[in-house]
Amino acid sequence: MAKRPAEPYKPSIPPLQFEEWPRWIDGELHRIEQALVSNPMGMAVNGSGSMPIGTSLQTITLGLGDNPIIELPEGYWNPVTAEWTCPLDGMYTITCSASIDAFGSGNKTYYGQLEMFQDDVAVVPKQVDGGADDVPLGMSLSYPRIILAGTRLRMEMGTLHEQFSGTSPYDYSLSYVRTASL
Repeated sequence: MAKRPAEPYKPSIPPLQFEEWPRWIDGELHRIEQALVSNPMGMAVNGSGSMPIGTSLQTITLGLGDNPIIELPEGYWNPVTAEWTCPLDGMYTITCSASIDAFGSGNKTYYGQLEMFQDDVAVVPKQVDGGADDVPLGMSLSYPRIILAGTRLRMEMGTLHEQFSGTSPYDYSLSYVRTASL
């Protein structure tokens, strides 16, 4: 695993003299800016594959075997488990979008879902799409969330068809981006 990133910004002690405050504030804002620029956190991965479809819920973990298109810092994405381990405490925005091709002729119902897991526990409401099976499924979610260092995250996608089984092509895009420190 990669080295732990540098510590985030910590405020300095404010001056006692009021006249020194504008200069101190300017210096603090500069340090905050530098901390944000020098400690970017995030990961993005895209992929595609063949989604199993069945009359009972079929699920896959998005990202298995896929390498990130960007990862800062490197070494926190595991393509074998498709889990990202948070490198630093903070507020993160988790975004995922996925589409699954149509699977049928329009006479049966077809459902898809996205679900996020944090340390193997489902943590956000499922994003579900469904309707006639001759229409592609499209799902997306975006959640702001406080995540602590060492937390493992993964995204799963599932499908359910009223009558038929088989496979259908899918593609997805997934990202975890740190938007603020704690």
